Parts: sequence; C-alpha cells; structure tokens
Amino acid sequence: MLAGWGLLLGFGFGLLMNIWFWPFVFVPAQSEMYWQPGLSLVETLERYAVFYAFTSLWWDLARAVGNFVLLLLFAVPVVRLLRRFEQRFFFEVDAI
Repeated sequence: MLAGWGLLLGFGFGLLMNIWFWPFVFVPAQSEMYWQPGLSLVETLERYAVFYAFTSLWWDLARAVGNFVLLLLFAVPVVRLLRRFEQRFFFEVDAI
C-alpha cells in the first residue's frame, strides 16, 4: 500500500510542480497548450493535460516508478527500524 502511495505521489508532485510556471509561459507557435485568461475550466484542464503530456509526463513516470520500486525494496526494513526507535525513545511526562 505504501508503494502505491509512492507511485501516486510521484505523479502528484510533478503535476503540482508544473502549475507554478505553466500560467506564465507562453510560446506563440504553441498557444494551444498554454494558459490564457478567459478560458473555461474544461479548456484550461485540456490545455494543462496537453502541456503535461508534452513537457513532463516521462519525468514524472520515472519518478513514480522509482518511488514504487524503492518503497517495495526498502519500506519494510525502514518502518521496522523506525518502530524499534519509537519503542526505545518513547516517554511520558508526568505532571507533579
């Protein structure tokens, strides 16, 4: 389940990182994939999907698959280690 979240968040991170610059980029020859004022929500999402597919889909796919594989390999030992340290360093403060 954790590896699935890593896969999902790999794509989510890329989607969010593109939003910070997508409205500010404009190339007149490729105006059908950039944001413009006055577009409807559907048109905006369609343009963003085209922009995402052409600019960063492959990078985000590599990131998501990398997250998935690394979590499959290392999540169990790391979670086991963190739980061990949690037990070792857990304390309660008693009020006097």
